[in-house]
Amino acid sequence: MAEREPFSKVSDLHNWLGLSENGIRLYEREGIISPKRNSTNRYRELNISDGDRMFRSRILTGYGFSVKESADLLIHCSYDEQDQAYAKKEQELSNEIISLTYKLKQMQEMRAVMQEIRNNINACMIIDSVRYCFLPVHDQYQNKEAGNAVCSIWLSTVPSVTSTVIFDPADNTKYLYGPSLKYADALRLQLPLEQAIDFGVQTPHLVRGFCRYSLEDNIRLENIAHLKTYAEAQGYKLSGPVMTRHILLEKISNGGFTYDEVLIPVI
Repeated sequence: MAEREPFSKVSDLHNWLGLSENGIRLYEREGIISPKRNSTNRYRELNISDGDRMFRSRILTGYGFSVKESADLLIHCSYDEQDQAYAKKEQELSNEIISLTYKLKQMQEMRAVMQEIRNNINACMIIDSVRYCFLPVHDQYQNKEAGNAVCSIWLSTVPSVTSTVIFDPADNTKYLYGPSLKYADALRLQLPLEQAIDFGVQTPHLVRGFCRYSLEDNIRLENIAHLKTYAEAQGYKLSGPVMTRHILLEKISNGGFTYDEVLIPVI
């Protein structure tokens, strides 16, 4: 038997594993394979051990390990060290599942709101108040507000965060812009809340509806007139600031529109 039991040519890995030349050299640099040149035909060949490590490394990278990490596991780590690495990766995958499940839920909720808008953009309802956190980043004149420094931290929580505008219908001379999310989600995500504004704690009820307005304009009182009319017909009156949470932007040939979910405290 030859000193190295031949297994395959390095070039076969192109077809078997879908690896480029550079990809194969990466595995070689990490020591996962050690091809030797056949003195007769000059092909670079692998033996059984090379092939086994290569296949196992590809499996490990499928679990999320890097090529270097897979090399350490296959070549240098003891049984216990491998078990610890697998346990850590198992936890990472579990956390990823939780995160993806939450993102899926958020996407489903957003699409449900979009469907509500499609069905009847003028629909309104009185709902139990929901507590939100709003981070004021700037006003309509681009003046920086208190939350500007931590905005990037909040935005890293996408899709929990929604782009939001808050203004007072009694004095709509100033609009505040920034991200918002439900208070419970802000606590779960451990976001800095020192500079945040609470919304939804003023009254036990909100009037909820939708509006559509030009991308070139700020939201105006006339955009939310149907919510005021509906609330008054139900025996309520508006009490407090208006929160409009952007749902989607629609681009059309001569401009565009923003579609918002509108929440207003009522008493």
